[in-house]
Amino acid sequence: MTAIVELKNATKVITNGFDEEKIILNDVSLEIFEHDFITILGGNGAGKSTLFNTIAGTLPLTSGNIRIMGEDVTNFSPEKRAKYLSRVFQDPKMGTAPRMTVAENLLIAKFRGEKRGLLLEGFQAIGKSSRLPLKRLEMVLKNIWTLLLSFFQVDNVRP
Repeated sequence: MTAIVELKNATKVITNGFDEEKIILNDVSLEIFEHDFITILGGNGAGKSTLFNTIAGTLPLTSGNIRIMGEDVTNFSPEKRAKYLSRVFQDPKMGTAPRMTVAENLLIAKFRGEKRGLLLEGFQAIGKSSRLPLKRLEMVLKNIWTLLLSFFQVDNVRP
């Protein structure tokens, strides 16, 4: 069984600019599998946020690697990693929409990292020609309908 998230020898060292180094994560290795329930505990400065920031890609590792769903994402940007994970920040002002619930923010995050070219392609085609073939227009509208239904998680509805 492939781990959903895997860290191998993950190390994060920070410097303060005066040749002083502090090791935040020291050779951390862990595997998280589907249906695992994990709690990360530790006092202030223990490295909990650093662990999450390295997994999310907002903080690069000094050494080691991170795999998500079997793919090495160690050098991926946070935007590329968004294909695999969603995140809700502790500070609601840093989230997608501070007035929305956690569930609503996660629903918006569900489509982060996905290409949305089909919708744009359809509207560009409509703008370029006054007579878009009927079959093509029908396909574009069905795709828009499908995207809307999936966004709102509606099942068993036909256009």
